[in-house]
Amino acid sequence: MFLIWLFYALPVTIVSGLSGSLYLFANESVDSPVVATTSGKFAGFTIRQTNVWVGIPFGAPPVGALRWQKAQPYVVTDSQNDIIRNATYYSPFCPQIDRGDNTSGPFNEDCLYL
Repeated sequence: MFLIWLFYALPVTIVSGLSGSLYLFANESVDSPVVATTSGKFAGFTIRQTNVWVGIPFGAPPVGALRWQKAQPYVVTDSQNDIIRNATYYSPFCPQIDRGDNTSGPFNEDCLYL
């Protein structure tokens, strides 16, 4: 059990605690990896020969009439079709109940991102 924690949980905890600063470890390369998804095209970064993309939307923003409803698919607008968007930083966190722990960082209702 300790080995699972050591090799999986600890690195994930450390990386997730960077609050969007993961790109600091990115390879300084001019050629960013680009991926085409149903949410559009995104440029990521490379860490130790692994391509990484973060902050890719998977659902429509749950604001206004969509608040408290089932998540709707993300719709790519015509203006976003040919644009390669930046996927090198995490999106804001979903608002949470303050439980006294560290809740610093940006929060936003529009938080349906991978």
